Parts: sequence; C-alpha cells; structure tokens
Amino acid sequence: MKFLPALASVAIVLSSASAFAASDYETDFSKALEAAKSQNKMMFVIYGREKCGNCQATKAMIKSKQIKVSDSKYVLVDLNCDDSKVSSDFRQRYSKETFGNTLPFVVVADSTGNALASSGGYKDANEWEKILKAAQKKATGAGTGVGVAGAKSDWPFKGGAAATPAPAGAAR
Repeated sequence: MKFLPALASVAIVLSSASAFAASDYETDFSKALEAAKSQNKMMFVIYGREKCGNCQATKAMIKSKQIKVSDSKYVLVDLNCDDSKVSSDFRQRYSKETFGNTLPFVVVADSTGNALASSGGYKDANEWEKILKAAQKKATGAGTGVGVAGAKSDWPFKGGAAATPAPAGAAR
C-alpha cells in the first residue's frame, strides 16, 4: 500500500505527458512540413512511442522549457514508430542519420525537412541544447537560412551565426 501513491503519481505524469503530445505536436509529417515551409520554421521531429519513458521525458523537458524548442521557431512533430507507414516514411527520409538503437530518434530539420542534426536515446536538457545550437549554427551559417540551403533569412537565432550575404551575381 505504501507504493500506491507513488504509482498514482507516475500514472498522472505519464497521462499528462501523453495529453501534451497530442495537443502541441503535429503527428502528420506532411502537415508539419507544410507548416514549416509556410512559416519558415525549423522542425523538431521526435520519432518514438507513447509508452517510451525516454520519449516522454524528452517531451516533458520541452514542455517545462528545459529544452528551448519554442513554437515561434519550431514546428514540433511527434511520429509514432509503431505505425508502419509512418516508420517507412521516416526511415526513407532519414536513413542516412545516425540514431543508435534507443528511442526517441530526434531530427532537427530545416523548413524543407532536411536534417541539420539528429540523435537518439535519452539526453539531459544540456545535451539537447547543444544539439539545437549545432542545428541552428548549420541553418544560419554561410548564407543559409532556416529554409532551403542558400536561402536568405532574418530568422532570429539566439547565439546562432548571422547569415552572410551572397556575393554579387551569385545564384540563389
């Protein structure tokens, strides 16, 4: 009986994390990609499952703002790895990324869905922040905006490199 309150607390945390995922994340990659393109936002794609502790911990860190993935700069995407079509599409799109073998698999992508950074497994908030900064630096480096490589953008990254203008006559 001593464990009943603790078990109830765990159930509440997991159910609130599930409710968070359903309401704040796009679960259809195509719709997420459309939104990212039209709003010139990056994508934070979590490929995992509802019953995965690592997946839910990552979402909880986003919700509590320990991982700074704001909806003003990112489209949040939650893909269910137990759905065969979703899994096939994800593997086809991100087959060259290195994730390891532990969920969640996370891709930080530009507004066209191109991976800027990827990782798998549990990470603490500081590790996720390093991954986000690496993706932001890649997105804003050498004339690259959030969207397609080579596109100019004034999207404001904190701590990211400023986009450099293309030389005169350079193709965009």
